[in-house]
Amino acid sequence: PQQQLPESNAPIDLYAPPKNLGSLVDSSKELVVQVWCEISRVNNEWYTGTGWPIQVGSEILFVTNHHVVEGCEIPGDNEIMLLVGDSQETGEFLSGKVISYDQSRDLAIIRSELILPPLTPSTDIKVGHWVMAVGNPENLIRSVNFGSISNIGQEKLPWTSTVDVIYTDAAINQGN
Repeated sequence: PQQQLPESNAPIDLYAPPKNLGSLVDSSKELVVQVWCEISRVNNEWYTGTGWPIQVGSEILFVTNHHVVEGCEIPGDNEIMLLVGDSQETGEFLSGKVISYDQSRDLAIIRSELILPPLTPSTDIKVGHWVMAVGNPENLIRSVNFGSISNIGQEKLPWTSTVDVIYTDAAINQGN
């Protein structure tokens, strides 16, 4: 099946990489932030992970995994830092606060003064669709990987009940 882009009449094939892959990679990398949660001031220990902007009502918020902000989600102690840029040395750190989380789904929501264009979630996914993973695995900031959806199903995770999952053959490493 094919879909129409909202700004174009040209059909797109969701089973193949887009024709504008280079600009899609560049623009997607600009939307990924690195989330920093300080877990020990004494030992200068931090959890880090990936966050991305979504629109909720009239606000731009950031989504990350709960395990990234675990320890920074406590009311009164919910400060985190968002790193925007290609490295700790050249990027900019902006403050944020964890405003909501769901430990059972490993999700957290962050509010920050940072405004980036939001990513638009899609529920129109099928086995075989082309996918791109952008993130910060193993502190490799703004890494990109490609693949396809290999299956859609449900899985019982150790920390929660059964959840919907998307299986992909794109390399997904810790922090992606």
